[in-house]
Amino acid sequence: MLTTTIAIGVTAVTKPKVVIDISHGQGPSTGDWTGNKLEGLMANFEGNLTAKGLEVVWATQINETTLADAQFLFLGSLYGSSFTDTEIAAIAAWFKQGEKTIWVGGDSDYGASTIPFDMNRVLRAIGSKLRLEHTSLEDPITNCAAGYRPRANVTNTMDAEVAGIVAGFNATQGVLFHGPTILYGFDNGIAVALETTTVSNVYWVMKSGASGILVDADPTINPPLAHEVGQQGSFVVMAVEKYVSGHGNGKVIVSGENPYGGYQPMFSSEYKDIALDGANIVMNAVDWGLNIESASDKMMSDVNSEISTLTATINAQESEISALTTEIAGLRTLIYVAVAIGLVGIGVGAFGVLGKR
Repeated sequence: MLTTTIAIGVTAVTKPKVVIDISHGQGPSTGDWTGNKLEGLMANFEGNLTAKGLEVVWATQINETTLADAQFLFLGSLYGSSFTDTEIAAIAAWFKQGEKTIWVGGDSDYGASTIPFDMNRVLRAIGSKLRLEHTSLEDPITNCAAGYRPRANVTNTMDAEVAGIVAGFNATQGVLFHGPTILYGFDNGIAVALETTTVSNVYWVMKSGASGILVDADPTINPPLAHEVGQQGSFVVMAVEKYVSGHGNGKVIVSGENPYGGYQPMFSSEYKDIALDGANIVMNAVDWGLNIESASDKMMSDVNSEISTLTATINAQESEISALTTEIAGLRTLIYVAVAIGLVGIGVGAFGVLGKR
């Protein structure tokens, strides 16, 4: 009996690669969190990522080799050396391949820190419209035992684009933004406040509570660009952007504080005996970033945007037409009244003439 063996090829499933930078003071230089005060928290952070089927790389250097085949890059704010021009060039080249997501974390200007400036260099290089303000946000009411530890508790429930990120959010707990800054938009060469201005393909995700206040470390040297020192209110501390600068379906997530590592990150589920919901928001944002959208999705998004603009224009014109119609009707009424009064006057005059005869 003749036996034939048929070889069947099995294609290995490649896990999406997530690179997490710890080469600029965000964590242990060795990549090993053992003994670090955030050891347990970062083990949980990594565990959540691997549970999603992701390959996690704690990067002790940023270059073309480290970023090769990565889909997602976490860049926490710098507490060590700044990015070199070579590193920024490598990040930009990687991102511009398309179908990439980058999370840029910020920090306040406490101690005249230049962290917002450093992180904005990356955002500028990849063509993002999002920026970090060179300022500090405090909240004397909604915080973790101190005003410089705000708990952001306002989420965007109006834009369907971020619905998945804020799903299940516990507003009573909020998310820790330890010593953070806020965000602004940079569109057509103009710095704009995201609280009051809409920027195409940009969606705010979280704001501070209404008791937020901007307390700047160096207001006379490097004041905020789209806000004012001493300004109070609910400020955007996290936002996302799609189709960044036309690079395929590039996505950007920006937060006024580190999502991981640092001193005490957004991912924290508890701080100063206060329960927090940061892990939920961070992991939901990762899911959003990993969702690859096609070119047709962008085309449909652009069409919907144009339709919305045209609809708004038509509605405005219809309102103007309605106002003009009302005005014309009013004028007609006045004319009719004037004519009637005139006719009455003529009648009275004629009667007077006839009476004299």
